Amino acid sequence: MQWEHKNGKLTTKITFQDQTKLAEYVLKVAQYSDAVEHHAVMEINYNQLTISLYTHDTQMITKKDYKLAKKLQELK
Repeated sequence: MQWEHKNGKLTTKITFQDQTKLAEYVLKVAQYSDAVEHHAVMEINYNQLTISLYTHDTQMITKKDYKLAKKLQELK
């Protein structure tokens, strides 16, 4: 999983074997995000998932986003 800075956000794009695998991963991300109260912006296009992270309160990338990015890599 490669993260890059794009338009003031930390972003990555992941391709999955199929849409079911993508959906399983999105569920894991949602459950973790709810638990820590810090959420990713996720866009789905068939078997591809684009994730964008930034702290909505500050409208910029913060330590919370780097921490979430690390956890999302572990969930994959």
